Amino acid sequence: MAGAEEILKKGDEAYRQKNYTGAFSFYQKAAEKDPSDAAAHSGLGRVYFRRKEIPKAIEELKAAIGMGQDDAPTYYALGLAYEGNGELGKALECYDNALDMKPDSSQILYSRGIVLAAMGSYDEAVVSFSGALEVNPDNPEALLQRGNTLLLAESYEAAIEDFRRAADLKPKDARAYNGIAIAQREMGLLSDAVESYKKAAALEPGNEKLKKSLDNLSRELRRGEGRPAKGTGRGVGLGQKAEELEEEAKRLRLHEERRLRW
Repeated sequence: MAGAEEILKKGDEAYRQKNYTGAFSFYQKAAEKDPSDAAAHSGLGRVYFRRKEIPKAIEELKAAIGMGQDDAPTYYALGLAYEGNGELGKALECYDNALDMKPDSSQILYSRGIVLAAMGSYDEAVVSFSGALEVNPDNPEALLQRGNTLLLAESYEAAIEDFRRAADLKPKDARAYNGIAIAQREMGLLSDAVESYKKAAALEPGNEKLKKSLDNLSRELRRGEGRPAKGTGRGVGLGQKAEELEEEAKRLRLHEERRLRW
């Protein structure tokens, strides 16, 4: 009969191959052989997270840490689980613990920035995304997230710079052009914003929200409302602006490509 260590290795191999059903079976067998095996509980937690069974993921990952597997990968996985459960404060604490052990991890810095931005701590979020970009300057997702955070902080010129860099790296990604358009519109550069919305809409022709933003702004220009002074953000009410920025934040979170890589 295979020992617990051999069973764990098979679980890890199945997990790497994205065979989460097989991985779960192996981790469960390992935990049954030795209920105090922290690695088995960590594996179960990661699989539960993949299966979107977040409360169970949290339970298993906390158990693994309590049994001594208090390493960066386990804290990071627990942070993702807490974030998925809407417990942002606990997620941030886990990411900070993971970062203490792996201070140069762009993945942890990136995830930490997402949580800080969601909590409204825009300046701290920008610092965290910037740290991720120092490690990996060509990460388009980090550029998009930092750009979106700068939008929320009303630092429009800096946001445009990040979105343009992201567009250079992923020229077929509509999110970058949508972000540029929002910033240009808020700066009062309505004609430029229309052109940016057109680029975004061409890349995502089925996106009705982009089409609506383009149509609304095009109508304003046809009515002869002109180019508002830079920074006035005319042509969109505060409520609409907040709604659109939150929608963009959701779009970015849905597209992000974070992985449990350890």
